[in-house]
Amino acid sequence: MNAVVLSIAGTAVALAALGAALWQGHLLKRQIAVAEHVSNAQFYQNITVQWIEFDKFLIDRPHLWPYFHADQPAPPGELEDRADLACMAAAMGNLAEICVNSKRVLGPYTGDWERYFRFVYLHGPYFREFWRKYHSMWSDDVGAVFLTPIADLEVPIAPDDSLTAFWDGVHASA
Repeated sequence: MNAVVLSIAGTAVALAALGAALWQGHLLKRQIAVAEHVSNAQFYQNITVQWIEFDKFLIDRPHLWPYFHADQPAPPGELEDRADLACMAAAMGNLAEICVNSKRVLGPYTGDWERYFRFVYLHGPYFREFWRKYHSMWSDDVGAVFLTPIADLEVPIAPDDSLTAFWDGVHASA
């Protein structure tokens, strides 16, 4: 009789241990999911810090705003302003690269960055000129955020300022 009781008690302890292990597995799965969300949120915050730094650059140089957001052509011959414009255009490309590469990680946290980059492309004659010359420094995915039309943002652009045909030609020859 002791062997039967001992066997039943051992089975009960084993089942309890199995139940506890399964419960711990469930809790661990939930903990990993929460950690993933927290990690994504922190990653998004790091990108937000990059945007804040970019905004600070513009706040410190308000004279540059119209060249990227209000269709103002670049000033001729003013080397210092042209250097600021080149730095801002390069920063814009780098920021777009960060955002494009982050989409795989961020999932539901992805912002509507494409709209901003397309807006800058449409309303920044200097940026269009910069992108025409230096687009090869970034991937095609980065180029797509500037060149892919977004219906409610589109404005007519003079044909000689449009890089979409140029971009299509680059891909056709590749």
